[in-house]
Amino acid sequence: MGAIKQLRTNYDMIMNRLLNQTDKALRKVLTSYEFSLNGPWSPLAVPPASVSPEAPMSEVRLQKSIRTSKIATFSA
Repeated sequence: MGAIKQLRTNYDMIMNRLLNQTDKALRKVLTSYEFSLNGPWSPLAVPPASVSPEAPMSEVRLQKSIRTSKIATFSA
């Protein structure tokens, strides 16, 4: 019985680790895809390096809006 419990614990640990890594990789891809859509010339473009892979997408949008407002302030 103990061996089955240990196998289940190991399985759960491995699956959680795999899901976390997949989530981080997907966030990186989505962030770089958004950057390539906007292009580096766009005021909305945020380089992927400035966004942590753990950052929620709302935080990415917040960084973009802050950056846009700074550009608008300087150009006004």
